Amino acid sequence: MDRVVSALGEIAYDLENAALSHRLAWKAIGLEGDLQPSLGSELERKSARQFTIHREPEVAENKKPDYIVQSAASPDRVAIELKLIDKWSGNELVERLENQLIGQYMRHRECRSGVFLLVAQRKQGLTFTVAGRQRRMKLAEALDYLQMVANSCVASVSSAERVVVLALQLPG
Repeated sequence: MDRVVSALGEIAYDLENAALSHRLAWKAIGLEGDLQPSLGSELERKSARQFTIHREPEVAENKKPDYIVQSAASPDRVAIELKLIDKWSGNELVERLENQLIGQYMRHRECRSGVFLLVAQRKQGLTFTVAGRQRRMKLAEALDYLQMVANSCVASVSSAERVVVLALQLPG
């Protein structure tokens, strides 16, 4: 899991800082499914052959996460669910985290870890509201809130070990 998170961090760094990156192409993508192949290729490149990436494999009960990452050193798998957050409300993101990533994909006995990967195509002005919160949250606060929700869910699901909430921002 740590190597997957590290590889995603390297991709985030490249998107924000590298002279040549995919950020302009990724900003123009309108559907999550259209981003999956390119992101999967980048993740594979960053893996340094330490893990393999499978796009939309079936896990349990015909459910298909965006990616499953598996290391040769361990039978455990990491489910990655990708969301273009410009297209989702705060409540919808919470629901997808709880019910899709944790509730469906991490129910598989070998898939105890997950990454909720949010891609922000706009740098400025992203705010989110969620039920029970009095004010809108900026992206950093929303990530903290989603991580808190993930931690709470993991604590209540016996087969789950860890969920990390990450964001990739695509600056102009």
